[in-house]
Amino acid sequence: MEQIVKISYFANSQMAHLSKILYDEEYFGFLENAEDYVLQIVDFIYTIPVRKRKLCKNPRRGKFFCSLKHNRTTTWFISFDMEDGFYIVKNICNNHSKDYVEFIAGGL
Repeated sequence: MEQIVKISYFANSQMAHLSKILYDEEYFGFLENAEDYVLQIVDFIYTIPVRKRKLCKNPRRGKFFCSLKHNRTTTWFISFDMEDGFYIVKNICNNHSKDYVEFIAGGL
């Protein structure tokens, strides 16, 4: 049976703004590079069914999470729930954000 990944409105909104934030904060010199970076995260999200998952410290924004080590200083955490055969992505954060400590850190 094929596993289906759905992205919540909240997580989709986070990703929609991420490339602009990364560009505006000068993490990338070109907006296209920031957009490619976000697309790599989206590609990873659709592989969640085959990834190792861990329990979140606080399941308020998702019961489980998977991590994507994007470079040597940044790891992205995608939290999700599993309902009726669907993987529902609830939140996206990285190890530099305040959400990391609240939802993910205890689950490592």
